Amino acid sequence: MVWETSHGEPFLKTCMSKFKCIKMLDLSYSNFDTLPNSISNLKHLRLFNLSWNERIKKLPNSICKLFHLQRLSLFKCEGFENLPKEFGNLISLRNLCITTKQKALTGIGCLESLRILRIYECENLEFLLQGTQSLTTLRSLAIGGCRSLETLAPSMKQLPSLEHLMIFDCERLNLLDGNGEDHVPGLGNLRVLMLGKLPKLEALPVCSLTSLNRLVIRECPQLIERCKTTIGEDWHKISHVSKIYIDGFKTPEN
Repeated sequence: MVWETSHGEPFLKTCMSKFKCIKMLDLSYSNFDTLPNSISNLKHLRLFNLSWNERIKKLPNSICKLFHLQRLSLFKCEGFENLPKEFGNLISLRNLCITTKQKALTGIGCLESLRILRIYECENLEFLLQGTQSLTTLRSLAIGGCRSLETLAPSMKQLPSLEHLMIFDCERLNLLDGNGEDHVPGLGNLRVLMLGKLPKLEALPVCSLTSLNRLVIRECPQLIERCKTTIGEDWHKISHVSKIYIDGFKTPEN
């Protein structure tokens, strides 16, 4: 059952008290400043959508008692300030989409069941994740519109299950740090890599891309130069990839 509302906090309190068995709750495009602590009453909740709520600033810590929650969306919550301290207690969370005013994401590294992570339009974000060693089940990571992001956390190397990585519109981001040390997630199982609008990206990461079968690069002028067929400095890293698209054009298959 999905609820959609713009009726305000009275509706929420009624929902929490009378519909304790609902599994899906859609509060997208609403105007809540906060959620009631009684959100913890929805113990069977699996999907919670708060997308496009521009006023909400935080979630009550009681939301961390929703141990069956599998999917949470905070997309385009442009006023959202930070995740609850005990956010890592959401042991069943598999899919998270977030927009936040934070400079660094905290609390996500303990989500041991997380498979899909989307981080969009976080204008203040300078550092991605901390303590991501527990994200061993993460399969898909997308980062977009984070224009203050300069580096990926070193600990992100330990993502052994990652299969799909998309990064776009991060104008300050270079996948290599100032010392030339690889800061990209462990890419041994990566199958799809999509990169777009990364003007400071100079080269592909120095790591194994042996499982990669699809590479898409758009509006990354320095990287495109290095990935030219046969003659590019990074061509040896991707020559085995069956499908390569550069600015919309497919390179000839080997």
